[in-house]
Order: sequence, then C-alpha cells, then structure tokens
Amino acid sequence: MSDQLNTRQARRQAQKKKQNSNNKGKSKKQLIKKIAIATAIAIAVAIIATGITVFAIISNAPELDEEQLMLTQGALMYDQNDEFVSQLESSERRMNVSISDVPSVVQDAFIAVEDIRFRDHFGIDIRRLFGAVAANITDGFGAEGASTITQQLVKNLFLENDKLMSRKIQEQYLAIKLEQQYSKDQILEMYLNQIYLGSGVYGIELASQRYFNKTVEELSLADAALLAGIPRRPSFYDPTVNPEAAESRRNLVLSLMVQHGKITEEEAAEAEAISIEEQLDVTEREAYAYEAFYNLVLNELEEIDGITSSDIYNSGLKVYTTLDTDAQEHVETVLQTSEYIQNYPDNEDFQAAITLLDTETGQIKAVGSGREDSGQQRGFNYATEAKRQIGSTAKPLLDYGPAIEYLQWSTGHMITDEPHSYSDGTEINNFDGTFQGRMSMRRALAASRNVPAVKALQEVGTDRAKEFGEQLGMSIDTMHESYGLGAIPLSTKDLAGAYAAFGNNGTYTQPYSVRKVEFPDGRVLEFEPESQMAMSDYTAYMVTDMLKTAVTDGTGGTANISGLPMAGKTGTTNFDRDTREQYNIPANAAPDIWFAGYTTKYTAAVWTGFNQHSENNYFPSQDSSRQIAQQIFKAVVEEVSSTIETPDFTMPNSVVRVGVERSTGYYQVILRQVVRLFMNYLYVVMSRLEYQKNLSTLNLLAI
Repeated sequence: MSDQLNTRQARRQAQKKKQNSNNKGKSKKQLIKKIAIATAIAIAVAIIATGITVFAIISNAPELDEEQLMLTQGALMYDQNDEFVSQLESSERRMNVSISDVPSVVQDAFIAVEDIRFRDHFGIDIRRLFGAVAANITDGFGAEGASTITQQLVKNLFLENDKLMSRKIQEQYLAIKLEQQYSKDQILEMYLNQIYLGSGVYGIELASQRYFNKTVEELSLADAALLAGIPRRPSFYDPTVNPEAAESRRNLVLSLMVQHGKITEEEAAEAEAISIEEQLDVTEREAYAYEAFYNLVLNELEEIDGITSSDIYNSGLKVYTTLDTDAQEHVETVLQTSEYIQNYPDNEDFQAAITLLDTETGQIKAVGSGREDSGQQRGFNYATEAKRQIGSTAKPLLDYGPAIEYLQWSTGHMITDEPHSYSDGTEINNFDGTFQGRMSMRRALAASRNVPAVKALQEVGTDRAKEFGEQLGMSIDTMHESYGLGAIPLSTKDLAGAYAAFGNNGTYTQPYSVRKVEFPDGRVLEFEPESQMAMSDYTAYMVTDMLKTAVTDGTGGTANISGLPMAGKTGTTNFDRDTREQYNIPANAAPDIWFAGYTTKYTAAVWTGFNQHSENNYFPSQDSSRQIAQQIFKAVVEEVSSTIETPDFTMPNSVVRVGVERSTGYYQVILRQVVRLFMNYLYVVMSRLEYQKNLSTLNLLAI
C-alpha cells in the first residue's frame, strides 16, 4: 500500500514539474514575442519618423535654379563705412568652355582626385558613402566627406557650407535630381566652369590662361594635374603663392591617375620631372580697385568656417571690411610712385610692404602688398604672406618687454655693453663692431645695441620670453636666443599686431579685415576677434616711453613726425656667411630693413627688401636706401593722422616717473618738466610695485 502511495505521489510531482516547465516555456516564448513585436514597432516608428524627417528636409531643399547653374556673381566688398567699393566680376574672372573642348586628360585629372566613379554613380557614390560613414562613426559626423562632383556642384551653388545632417541629405537629394535632369558631360562642364582655382580666377579656361598662358585645349598632363589639385585649398595650393605645396599636390594627382589607370607610370614620372617654375607662364590680369586689400580679405574669408570658395566667387556674397579707402589710396601712392619717396632703388627686385592698423581695435585699415614694377608675379602679398626675419624690432617684444613684465626692470636699469656670447658660446656683435660700456636699458634700446638686448633675454629666460611673445600673436615653436635679435620671421601684419598692443595699454587684438559677411539668403556672420591682456599696463607704457626715445634720440629719427606723439623701432637683418660668399656681398650689407611704430590711433609695420638673393640685392652700409622703411612709415602715418586728434600715451597709475642723478644713479621723485631744467638729472619710469619695494633704499635728492 505504501509503495502504491509513493508511486502516485511521484507521478503527481512529475506531472507538476512538467506542467511548470511547460508554463515557463510558454512564458519565455510570450516574452520573446512581445520583445519582437515591440522592436518591430520601434523600428517601424523609427523608419516612419526618419521618413517624415527626411521628407521635411527634402521639402525645404532649394530648387535647382538653371540660371544659377550657368551664371555666377562675385563677392561685393564694402569699406569701413559700409560703402560699396569693389566687386569680383564673374565676367572678368570666368570664361565658360564647352566640355567638348576640354581634353580627356583634364577631365581624367579632376575625376581621379575628386570623384573616380563619377561616370558610374547616380549622383551619390555608395561605396564612398559607406567609407565616410565608418569614419564619421569613429571620429564624429563630418570627419570625412563622401561628396561626388555632382554633390560638390549643388552644395557650392545652392546650400550652406555646414556639416549638419540636414544639409547633407539635401545635398544628396539635389545631386540625384541634378543627375536626372542633366547628362554627365553637362554636369562636369558646369563643375569645371565654376570651380575656384586660386589667384582670383575660377573655371579651367581662365585658370589655363592665368597660370600657363594657354587655352584649356593646349594643357599638358602636368598642367591638368596642377589645376586639378588646387580646388581642395585654393589659396594654399595656388602655384604663384605656394609653389612647393602646389607641386606636391600635383604629384599626388598624377599618382592617383596612375592608380586608376588613366595614365602610365612613365607618363606620370615625365610630368613630375617638370618643376613648377618651368611649368608656369603666369599672365597679368586687370587689377581690381583696392586689389591689395581685396586679396587680403579673400585669404581671410577662405579661413572662415562656413564660407566656401564658391560663396566668395559665385554667390554674390556681401563682405563688410575694415578698409579705409583714403588710407589705402595713399599707401598705393607712396609705394608705387616717387611722390613721397625719391630714393627707391633702381632695382626690379626691390620690394616694400606695409600694414596699417587701428591701434585700439586691430582693424586693418590699409595694406601695401608690394611694388608693381618688380619682377615678382602680382597677386603675392608681401604685407601678409611674406615672413622675413624682423631684426631689432624684436627687442621690445622678446627682450625688454619681458624684462619689465617679469623682472620689474625700470627704464633706467643699467646693462653693460661688452663682449658677450649666446649660451652656446657664439659671440654677439653690435652693428658697428664696438662696445659702449655701461648704459641704461632706455639708451640700449634707442641705440639698438645687441649685447644688452641678449643679456636682458638671458636674464628673463627663454621660456618667459616665449610666453610674452605668444601673448602678442607670435608663433614660436622653440624659443632661441637669436630670436631676441630678430632671427624670428614675421609678416608686417604680424609685427603691426604685436606693436599695437604696446599702444593699447597692453591689450592684444589679432589684426583682421572682415567685419561682417552677408549671404544672399539673409544669413549674417559677424566677426570681431577677442582681445586679451598680453602684458601689464605698466609694461606697455614703459616700452612705449623707451620707444618714444628711439624716434626722438635714436635709430628711428627719420620716422619721427613733428608734433605727433609716437613710438617706434628700427630693424635690420644680416646675411649668413654662406650667402655673402656665394653672391660676394659686403660684410655690413643687409637683406631686410624694417620699421614698426605706433600712435594712440594708428600702428604700422614696414618691411623693405628684395624678392631674391643676388649680387646686387642688398642694402649697402650707410646707404640712404636704409631709411626707406622709416620714410614710408612717416609718409603714411603723417597723412592718416593729419585730420584727427592724436592724444599722447597716458601714464597709468601703475607707473612712477623718477629722476636719476647721472653721477650716482640715485633716484629722485621729480616731474618730467623739471628734469629738463637740470642737466645733471635724467628721468626713468618704473613700475609702482618696484618703486615701493625699493623706496626705503633710494637716496632721495632735493633739487
């Protein structure tokens, strides 16, 4: 009986377990089913939502305007008063050419570098798109582009240049639509006629004439590859501006043409063997009004995110600039005629450049990009694109400025001008080969003595000097002691920006020429660089006070403008020994002469020099041509200051003016006017902090 009972209970338990197991299986299946249904619903909702979103984005896409596809309008430039001054005319900068007149080698070059499957896709390159999607997933949206030639065309003409997904969807939609309405040859023809190719020209026909003095039908393989490489970064790959970069890019295009079977390796090698200098035969082009300034503006625009080359040259962009037309016209007169400067060298390689800024705002008011009668090709801007060693104009920036800022030196700080060396043992010489013994920092700067400047730099340290210079917009990778004497290369724009900070109480503003950009659709971009305190106000004033002495009683006397409170510094560079020996150049000759100066209203930096080394290209010692940089500064700043009030520099409360007894060096608190009555005293300025720190040790003398 007991055995039967146990058997029944076992059967019941087994049945119960089986039932529980079945119930669990059913529950699990039901859960999976629910998840699958929910997932399907979510996917369906996502697809519907995505479809609605894409439809909305596509609905807002602009129409394909046939007139806009065929015609272009160049940017409109306005001056500081919002007055129209110049237009980049399409008719002067573009010349349409039929695709039937474009050699296959030219078509192949552009297709190889821009869109190798152009002839096969329907406006979108799916293979390229997936590659870009992968890159965007790993590096963020917009990390890598997948734009075909068709997409580039519609983007440049009809869409904004942002990296939003909505813009990309519209671009793809319009590309497909364009492919449905036009043939591949028509699309390629539009693209080749509208693409910007540097030097202010767009379209391959005008570019062919500009760079090679040929029609597009006459272009060689090397020519085609050079042109095809430009659109990626037109100002950078412009062969008249950056031939090395242009050549490297050209060779990359040739390599791609080999890779895609458009040419043989032998043909590529033959084309690569041609130097850019051999290849170019640049033709002159008609100048725009204020072209030097316009070229500066164009370069600045190309660096702004959200603005394409097509915007600039095709869309009728309105560009509001900082241009002072009167100042610009005067600068051109000074540089291009002998009305103000009679001693320009009779040498076609001689060049001169100037950048004029508003001291307070950093706005560029005028630029002199060079002298037109030189052998150098027009279009190169010596004021902004040429970076030359700046000579002794570096001394306030990297030597004495940092010494005041970090070491609290007064202008009367004594330094001995004596035989001395850089830290690596290289001897330092003064320009006249002499040493003048113990002197004040003010005197050392005014007389442009080299040894005291290097001593100041060595005492303050290269790290702090580098920091000081970088606060003034100077790009310094590694600070060398020779930079303190001007071995660092800058443009006149860079140097003017740095000097303006001294005249603006220590505040630095990066120089700029574009105030506002207006797009045809009404969008507006406004620009005003942020200012930063580059130094203490006492440093700015004390450097200024010393540089006032440099133009009244120092090397900058030729630049001095009577009745105008101003400060400034000369700069002279040297040839290295190898160059002197190669061209038989005298030991005391100079390749570059600078002057940088400022008032409370304007700052200007002037460079004079030569566009290449030769046996005749130098400034002889004691020659009047060494004064041209100062003469240009004076001619420009005197004119622009003639109709305005220019107040003197204001001494801040952080500065104390004290007298110094010449025989002892003891300090005495006195007025500047009083000093002039007592020749046994001279004045210095020092930071109030330093004055208070040393007050107990000063021997105050009564006058």
